[in-house]
Order: sequence, then structure tokens, then C-alpha cells
Amino acid sequence: VDDSSRLSRDNQHFNTLLCLFQYWGVSLISVGDGLDMREEHAKVAYQFRGIINELYLTDLKKKTHRGQTGQVLRGFSVGSRGYGYSSVPEGESKLDKKGRLRAVGFKLVVIPEEARVVQRMFRDFIAGHAVTKIAKALNEERVPTKVRLKGGWTLSTVARILKNEKYVGRFIWNKTTTVKDPLSGKMKQVERSPEEWIVQER
Repeated sequence: VDDSSRLSRDNQHFNTLLCLFQYWGVSLISVGDGLDMREEHAKVAYQFRGIINELYLTDLKKKTHRGQTGQVLRGFSVGSRGYGYSSVPEGESKLDKKGRLRAVGFKLVVIPEEARVVQRMFRDFIAGHAVTKIAKALNEERVPTKVRLKGGWTLSTVARILKNEKYVGRFIWNKTTTVKDPLSGKMKQVERSPEEWIVQER
């Protein structure tokens, strides 16, 4: 590998790979670190690199999260837009090296035709219509979903919109975080403590 961090930045995962390589008789060579598993003290050096790589990732996540929090506090949009909204750049904007649009910030604006669909869902639900009936009616009328979902509107999609406080003007940031199961390696979303939430009434 060019650098040991390219293999993994999760120290537990990294050490598991080192053990597996040793078991399989595979030599790991990290060019950037100048390490070769065939050398006597390389395994200890690799373990130190694993710790450093994980600390770097943890620090990067903290800085990214702090930057996103700053954007939210300034009234900009971060993360998912949701059905009924689009995101427009504010201030000076340009494309980065990967062709992604970069700007001072992004503001949410309402898409009128999608907003009418959201309002209709709420009206129908308040009138006593079941969520399944609302979804069925939207599909029968071929009302398009945000990302042209295969199968159209589903019960879970409609229910998620009806439960989303954003549609009553309550924007919540920092409500959840993602954690990794150390045994399965799967990522799971968990709710943060309410004291950590940033709530904005718009």
C-alpha cells in the first residue's frame, strides 16, 4: 500500500488485518511509512501507525462537525434537504477539483410543486386518511418522488415526511450520530442527548 492509512483508519480493524496477513503468510509493505512486515520490528511499528491513523480520523471528524455546526448557526443548510426543498448557493461559489460546487453556504428554498404535495399529505392525514391510502393515491396519480424511487411512494416515505418537524418550521441539527458496531463493523445511527441538539424555529 502507498500508506498504512489507505488500508484502514480503524485501529481494531487494522490490527485484525495484520493478524490475518501474518496467518496467511502475506507481507504488508507500506511505502509511505517505510515499513515491511518481513522486518523484525515492523509489527510493533504498524500498531503505532494504526493508533496514529485512527486519531487523525477522529480529529478530522471533530473538525468537520465543528464546521458544519458553524454553518447551521449562520442559517445555512447542512445535510439532507428533504422533499419539497432545494439547496441554492449563497455568496461566491466555484467548482472544486472534483467538480463539486463550493460556496460560502447553501440555503434551503421551497419547491412550490413539491410543497403542494407535502401540504396535501398533511391535509389528507388530518382528515383521517391512512398513510397507505395517501401513498396509493399519489402513485395512482403518478406524482413523482424526489429521486424517482422505484415503485413510487411507499408507506415509510410518506410516514417519514409526516413525522419530519422541518415541515412545521422546526429545524433540528445534531440530533443523531453514527457509531460503528465493533463486532459486526456495521454503522448504526443513534440519537444524541437532547441537550446537544441545535433547534431553530423558522
